[in-house]
Amino acid sequence: MKIKEYWIIGVIALITGIVGGVIVVQFFSGGYVFAEKSTQQFKVIEVEEFRLIDKNGKSRAVFGQSKDGNPSLIFFDKDNNSRVKIAVGDDGGSVVDVLDKDGKSSIGLVVLPSGFLTLILSDKDGKGRGFFSLYDETPLVQFNDKNGRQRIVLGLKDNVESGSSLAFSGEDGTARSLYTDTGLLILDKKGKRRAGLGLGVSASEEVVSRLVLYDKNAHERVVIGALEEPQLILLDKKEEVIWKAP
Repeated sequence: MKIKEYWIIGVIALITGIVGGVIVVQFFSGGYVFAEKSTQQFKVIEVEEFRLIDKNGKSRAVFGQSKDGNPSLIFFDKDNNSRVKIAVGDDGGSVVDVLDKDGKSSIGLVVLPSGFLTLILSDKDGKGRGFFSLYDETPLVQFNDKNGRQRIVLGLKDNVESGSSLAFSGEDGTARSLYTDTGLLILDKKGKRRAGLGLGVSASEEVVSRLVLYDKNAHERVVIGALEEPQLILLDKKEEVIWKAP
């Protein structure tokens, strides 16, 4: 090898060593551009919509605003059908809705500003059929028929005055019978009392069993009771006693 070739190789080695040394020094000192952090931290990010897409470019989730300008989160299936919706309303209430493949609600959860909380189960037509609610610390269970009319309502209140109750309604949605922790009440199609069987309190504040028959105006007309002795009372339309035995 000629002297000139040795000289060229030496110069290249020297330059390489100097550059390498500069890179190493600046890397550890944090001054070189490649040593800077590639991530940036933001305290505030302002956007109108976040959209998650799959590898084919189809939307699978959208976090943005509803038509009313309220925040909402929507999840889509692979066929771009809405399957889950989470939204906040103008009144401050919130809704979680689980949809079927046709976009009809199957399960819904509603929380209102008043504190009313309800879970709704819907049929294949999107009509609410089962309701599980909590309001003012009172749990309620309600079942509706296919026409949206309530047919069964079960409630429970944690005090002696109200207690538990179970109501059955007719095809028109009007309650026809009401069971409570103290008795049974039969109602007509207008919701008026027509017969009652349960426990009452006598003038001496003793518990007495009673059977009461009402007229069309829900006035007591016949009362059959039993304490120490059986008793029969007949009343007029003003609920004044006209005959009793004994």
